[in-house]
Amino acid sequence: MCSALVQFVLAHEAEALFRFVALQSAEGIRLATRHGVPNDLSTAAVVYRKSGPGDANATERILLRSDAILYVFRRLRQPCRSLGTLTWVPRTIRDAVYRFVARNRLRWFGQPDSCVLPDASTRARFVTDDSDSAVARSTA
Repeated sequence: MCSALVQFVLAHEAEALFRFVALQSAEGIRLATRHGVPNDLSTAAVVYRKSGPGDANATERILLRSDAILYVFRRLRQPCRSLGTLTWVPRTIRDAVYRFVARNRLRWFGQPDSCVLPDASTRARFVTDDSDSAVARSTA
């Protein structure tokens, strides 16, 4: 996964909460279809369980675009966590900024020449087509 956001989350998370899945993988397609997420690689999505793992009554929820980003930021270490408080900004404005950044990110930051492969300590947090297809507490 070449996503700079994934690399940022791994470097700044307060605890190992997230598992990551590529939207174009079989599991990513299943999640997107189940939750009605558009097949758009510029859309950040977070799938989370409304209650704890192992709870038979757990309900999956999905957050998209700025809601997904702010959900993730609220679970990172400071000072990143402070950005998660921007939920008070109306979603229409947040999503407009999100779309603007998404449209321009390659021009501003460039295309990476190569992808960083997960090391042994984080490899299990990446859902692959041949790994367990269960959604963890969070998937981004």
